[in-house]
Amino acid sequence: MADPLDARLAELDRDQLAAVVRRLVRHDQDLEDLVHLPLPGERTRVDPRRIRDQVTRIVRGIGWDWRASSRAETELWPVVTTGEQLVEQGAWADARTVFGTTIEAILRHYGEFRDNESEIAGIVGECVGGLGSCLEQPDLPMEDRVALLDEVLSVWIWDSLDHGGYGMSDPARAVLLTHAAPEERRRLAARVRASFPRTDADYGRPRRQDGGRFVLELVGEELSVAEQEEILVAGSLDESLLGLLFDQGRPAEAIALVRRAPPRDAVRLAARLIAHGLEREAELAVLEHPSLLDPDSSALRRWLAEREVPVPADLEEVVGAVGRFRSSPTIGHYRKLRAHAEAIGHWPDVLHLVEAVKADARAVRPVRARILAELGRVDEALSILAELTDSAWRSSASDVARSLEAVDPTAAAELYRTLIAHLVDHDTKHSRQAAAEHRTRLEALEGNQGAG
Repeated sequence: MADPLDARLAELDRDQLAAVVRRLVRHDQDLEDLVHLPLPGERTRVDPRRIRDQVTRIVRGIGWDWRASSRAETELWPVVTTGEQLVEQGAWADARTVFGTTIEAILRHYGEFRDNESEIAGIVGECVGGLGSCLEQPDLPMEDRVALLDEVLSVWIWDSLDHGGYGMSDPARAVLLTHAAPEERRRLAARVRASFPRTDADYGRPRRQDGGRFVLELVGEELSVAEQEEILVAGSLDESLLGLLFDQGRPAEAIALVRRAPPRDAVRLAARLIAHGLEREAELAVLEHPSLLDPDSSALRRWLAEREVPVPADLEEVVGAVGRFRSSPTIGHYRKLRAHAEAIGHWPDVLHLVEAVKADARAVRPVRARILAELGRVDEALSILAELTDSAWRSSASDVARSLEAVDPTAAAELYRTLIAHLVDHDTKHSRQAAAEHRTRLEALEGNQGAG
């Protein structure tokens, strides 16, 4: 049985059909965008501006209504269908314009609406698949092929590395693994590596791991052992790296890897060490882990307790002292924390746990400067000192100079000279006495440097 709509349209002549279209557009102004989309068999060049404006209008109208993304998906499908029809006609350049422009417009505004069931992410996936269809064209010029592969990879990077995964990267991955030749894969892999998050902030580590795994998918079979190791390190793929180190007969480096891995990863890696017969080494690696005393992470302490590994008697007291210092980073709490940590041989580890104390509050700046000095971050420590008032600078500069003696004697000596000159200018009994004490330490430093 014929469709009633098709039957009705078949009865209308050109002018009558035009009248119907105008009637529909008057009813809904947004339908005008559909009029400008190429029709099946039509060879009119695609106007990217119209595509961009249409897609932008649709996605910006979604907002946070949980049903709106489904309605928007329905509105976007004619655009996708247009691109698919252009591919079928062999008009791959216009199809690429439709797919690429749609992707670009959606990604630009993706954070401005609620994609409740990932319907709009699915539209991006369909467009990525469309770009893959363009890559299948036999007469595709090389420069266009390169550009198409880069467009697809940009979607993968946007989703996996920049935004943590909305489901758009899977179709992009499939297209690249299907269509990229070996020499193209190396270039794409290099671009993925260049896009790795450089810090662990904002889920940088798991995103970097996704990047490392994808690089290995692209070029893993062509890599030398050294290149594989480089990717595993850059991608924070510690478990795979541990296996490679054992395969290469490098157990000492595998043990060291446990000590620098994030706490939860360290527990898993320690279990791998035990599986290789390194039980005591695994326990020592966890005992020496910098995050053992972190009050915000109990994984390492729990692992040791479950295995009944002896720990320092004052371990929990130090954990509590770390927490108290973080909540109230005063010089008094700092000194108590240091005393507890030194008593159990964990002072350097604790120092790294508290180095992120913010220096915004004036009272925190002196202790922040001291911590940075002990970590050897001289310029940062001196920059904070420069922000202090005169009296606070004198007392803090003395502590910072002492901290620098072990990590940067030259910087310590320079700070002592500045401090001595500052105290001499005050010309009081107390300042002269303090200047004499600092001069003694300065002379000892200069003597050691001369002897060196």
